[in-house]
Amino acid sequence: MPRDGSGTYTLPAGNPVVDGTIIETTWANPTMSDIAVQLNNVLTRDGVLGPNLPFKFIAGSIAAPGATFAAAPSTGFYWPGAGQLGVSIVAASVGTFQATGWNGAVVGNVTGNVTGNVTGNITGNVVVPLGAVGAPSISFSGDSNTGMWSAGADIITWSAGGVAGMQLGANQLTFASPWVIAPWLGAVGTPSYTFNGDLNTGMYSLGADQIAWATAGVKRFEVSAAGDMGIGGTPNAYGAGITALTINAATVPLIDLNIAGVRQATFDMNISGGGLLLGTIVNQALCFYQNAGEVGRFAATGRPEFYVGGTATSPFSAANRSIVQINGVSNTLLSLTKTGVGALGYLYHDGTDMSLNNSVAAGILSFMTNTTIRLTVTADGRFYGTALHNNAGAVTGTANQYIASGTYTPTLTNVANATGLVSASFQWIRVGNVVSVSGVFTTGTTLAANTTTQIGISLPIASGFAGQASCGGAGVRQNGGAREAGLVYGDSGNNRAQFEFSSTNTAAVIVSIKFQYVVL
Repeated sequence: MPRDGSGTYTLPAGNPVVDGTIIETTWANPTMSDIAVQLNNVLTRDGVLGPNLPFKFIAGSIAAPGATFAAAPSTGFYWPGAGQLGVSIVAASVGTFQATGWNGAVVGNVTGNVTGNVTGNITGNVVVPLGAVGAPSISFSGDSNTGMWSAGADIITWSAGGVAGMQLGANQLTFASPWVIAPWLGAVGTPSYTFNGDLNTGMYSLGADQIAWATAGVKRFEVSAAGDMGIGGTPNAYGAGITALTINAATVPLIDLNIAGVRQATFDMNISGGGLLLGTIVNQALCFYQNAGEVGRFAATGRPEFYVGGTATSPFSAANRSIVQINGVSNTLLSLTKTGVGALGYLYHDGTDMSLNNSVAAGILSFMTNTTIRLTVTADGRFYGTALHNNAGAVTGTANQYIASGTYTPTLTNVANATGLVSASFQWIRVGNVVSVSGVFTTGTTLAANTTTQIGISLPIASGFAGQASCGGAGVRQNGGAREAGLVYGDSGNNRAQFEFSSTNTAAVIVSIKFQYVVL
């Protein structure tokens, strides 16, 4: 008798077999055959008789799998739905086998070879051999020398064609050859190197030997093949051996200086108009502008020309000299200090005149050369120097208006009726081109009784004389109780002073003389 639709087998009605008799009659054979068929459809406990048709399980559930174990009824396989086979461990699902592969967790260590697709989460360790450069631990079917392996503790290495190409250490990633992104050069809106979630920001190639950076799909910086750099646009090209930074701006280029993130100063750079102009590459001045006006420059020769505190009141001079024009809003325009302490001098304008004050001593103006004070003007207006007498330098000529003094012994020349000439030291003072001379000498005469005597006197500062009026003075000759007066005038023929008097005797006596002349 066959099983019903639920697979339940029912014995035939009644019992045709009589206890103690031999089953020989044909009426009993069909019943026994039916029982034999059913016995053959049963799996034996020893597993010798296996099924010859698909073995069907109930669908089961996570808590009670359809295919399970006597000692672990909550562990086994169950059917969660079409195209799936679930695995349950102690009434908990660990995942399902699906058409696309395994979807679930792998608990514990996995050693050996893994073939096919594994999707989902893997918890625990997947342990593979260390491998080698030509036989990576994780490789590919048909390409066994390409893949990933370990070159040592804390090192992961990648090989391609049996050659190590990339290695990841504890804190660095190294490459055996240049890292090439090929064939993608990238573009301004789609850089080669970019960021997840910000794909239009990064680095890309403009072409052969050029590189650029973009943000928000706009080129911000580039480096040319020659090494020139451009911010905000294409860099300018320069000659061989010159690289430069080009700042491209729609308005005024700006350089912002910061220290520790705090703005210290800003400089706007402009080729024309307001701002800071840094001169052109070859043979030009370094110029500074303020309020669209030039306030200073270093000329091509290196000399400075600066107007401090305002716009220049006159154009720069083309002459070979340095200019610093200081425009002040109060009296003090220039203060000189030493090591930042104590004013050494002030330059100021008192409303009508420009004054120079030095505070070496209160109210005293001093001029120094070679660290030595040479000339001083006192607080009450007195004027003196330390090297005016017998000045070591030449004070001749008319180009410089010297202030000097000194002594000299003149050369005395007998012009007429003089004898016994003996000169003493004379004194002289020069102020500008006027020289004053005084001194004494001894002379006698060759004739007495109102004889005219003439004596030539050399000059302390050489000068040419246009005539007698170029020099003037007087002298007195001692003659006993009487005095013989004389006059001094210019000798244009010999460019010297000449003293003339009328003598009354021939004695050698003292003459006191004083005269002035103009250096011509």
